[in-house]
Amino acid sequence: MIDKGGKIRKGAGILLIAALLFSVTSCVQQEIPAQSPLPSHPFESEAQEKADEADEETKLMVYSIENDLMSIYARVTYERYGVQVMLPEWSNETDEQMLLDFAAGKANYDIVCIDNALGNLYTADGLIDRGYFSPLNGVAQVKESVFHMLPVLQNCVTRDGVIYALPYIARTKVLEYDRALYDAKADGDTDRYSRRTGRAVTSTWLQQVPEQQEYETWDELLNASVLENGSGELACNAMLEQYILSADEGGFSFDSESFRNALSLMKMADTMMGPASAAPSYMGINCYAYYMEDWFSEGANGELVLECNDVYAPPTIDAQDRLAMAYSALAINAFSEKQEEALRFLECAADIGLNGDGTEEGKEIGAILKYGSPDTAACYTDDAHIRAIAGNDPENQKRWVELTQRLAPITNTGYLTSFYLEIYPMFRDGAITAEQCARMTQERFEIYKAEQGR
Repeated sequence: MIDKGGKIRKGAGILLIAALLFSVTSCVQQEIPAQSPLPSHPFESEAQEKADEADEETKLMVYSIENDLMSIYARVTYERYGVQVMLPEWSNETDEQMLLDFAAGKANYDIVCIDNALGNLYTADGLIDRGYFSPLNGVAQVKESVFHMLPVLQNCVTRDGVIYALPYIARTKVLEYDRALYDAKADGDTDRYSRRTGRAVTSTWLQQVPEQQEYETWDELLNASVLENGSGELACNAMLEQYILSADEGGFSFDSESFRNALSLMKMADTMMGPASAAPSYMGINCYAYYMEDWFSEGANGELVLECNDVYAPPTIDAQDRLAMAYSALAINAFSEKQEEALRFLECAADIGLNGDGTEEGKEIGAILKYGSPDTAACYTDDAHIRAIAGNDPENQKRWVELTQRLAPITNTGYLTSFYLEIYPMFRDGAITAEQCARMTQERFEIYKAEQGR
């Protein structure tokens, strides 16, 4: 799920812009049917089809965009309880079908993943408030797991002390500094840097690498020429996410001087060119600890050590100094007839998220995956999970913890689909002005609020 060399992937790389298509098709299952010989009698084929249909009816249907992670939960659920799980492939059509099922009181999907991210037409908080999810307080593992999570996540999935969803992924934009580059600067060993990263760097460039720091404004960061190519799109997304954190507050408007200024910065980020040589920093999603060979050790079988890039909070345009957080949560369809099986699935997911899968650390080079995903570790506040995110450096851990205390969830952002697909590209390409872009975005925002009865 995480390519450390590429730094991020989210279906695959940034927070999704989910433009739901209002059509309904049948979902395609991930399971590959076993091959069987041709039937010797036509009635055998009909009987087999009925048997297959009956078998599918007994399986738990789990709908999620993160099926790699869901496969881990499904395997453990089957091993512990014998519950078979099917994972439909994600599509705009199946997203729409899920919403139609809720409205009709149906349960084609027993468990659903709600991805609370930029541009989604629905978020967990709205579905919880409509009574579409079953309460989870009866599952001890879920209660314990949520208890150890970030308070902001607890608030997202809890109503009057009742838990209605299990967060399993948390993501936020961060500013990361290349730890290997600064190690090379400290010891002057350019060859060591090249061996570790596969990228060449000169001694002259090392001496010019700026000191690590936070930047008070996006303008300062973008003009510092420290971000690598490819960071501009994430920086652009981060600014938009920060601006909309106040969308539910009185007096909020896109047709404002503050949003026009934000648009200029977003365009600046989108068209940004990074340094010609190895960039000292980049915009990423979370930070991740990882194991790699200790280059100071002797021999071919060097000791594996836990490392992590240095993480800093990005600038924010939010007046309350908040940083935006996307998250994903699993919930049980209140209309499902497989409540007990669904509870067992969430029990296993919560257990892995909190306690890990028993994998012994330090045996393989690569990201720590004992919790299923590094983004899962980001949900929690205890030392073990923080170490999986920020490594062993106490200062890095401290910066990560301080950053998470500023997080605020992304909610109710369906109006941004048209912004990203239509309005903003016209502004970025020079077809409309910032004033026109801001006014058109506000008009779409007001239409969306009217449609939602807000």
